[in-house]
Amino acid sequence: MSQAPSRRHATAGEYIVENLRNDILTGRLAAGEPLLLDQLAARFGTSVIPIREALRVLEAERLVVLRPHRTAQVAELSLAELKDLYRVRLLLDVEAVRLAHGNFTAAELEELRDLVDSMERYALLGDDLTAFAIHTDIHFRIYEAAGSPVLLEILERLWDETERYRHAVKHYRSDPTSWGDEHRRLVDLLAQGGAEDAAAEMRAHLTRTLDALTKARVFEATNGAADLREPESPGSARRARRHSS
Repeated sequence: MSQAPSRRHATAGEYIVENLRNDILTGRLAAGEPLLLDQLAARFGTSVIPIREALRVLEAERLVVLRPHRTAQVAELSLAELKDLYRVRLLLDVEAVRLAHGNFTAAELEELRDLVDSMERYALLGDDLTAFAIHTDIHFRIYEAAGSPVLLEILERLWDETERYRHAVKHYRSDPTSWGDEHRRLVDLLAQGGAEDAAAEMRAHLTRTLDALTKARVFEATNGAADLREPESPGSARRARRHSS
């Protein structure tokens, strides 16, 4: 039985969403694993109603696939979807950095450097969830500085959709210090380099992540346990997990 919701969760549904999201992101719930409403209700000590609501939230984040007859499962990881998501991010994240250049105060840049240090420290301690939360904060401080609410909204959605892939690559991407150094270079270029130099660093950062994910898929496949699977039909998984909004 899970612990009772903490004060920071306004509803039981929020508590369930956070716990299931963390279980999926960290691999405690594997791709393709069935999610039975009755079992989840027993785990969280609630009725199936907040379970169903929580699964709808996770479906919108592409973490869960809802099936007919009150069944659900953890969404599969798709190499084709991964490449498509990063193809778009290589356009929009890079443009956000280009627009954000020159829009930071000295104090804001120092705060970014402190966040990078904290991210690296938690990653070295093995606290991946905290490190990834700080990583999100770093990126969105940069995206917000671009001054485009429309671009920010699109990037928020893309970020949510690529979160699970970033967790999947953490064992292959690089050591935490190298990961931290990449972000330090980006902050330095935002402070002292040109806008195109900063944009190029973001492009290189995303490309390294995509390359690592692709290589990770090949490595797992050679060991008989592929993490990223090509879907049988390119559009089927997307249609099954389409956002309700």
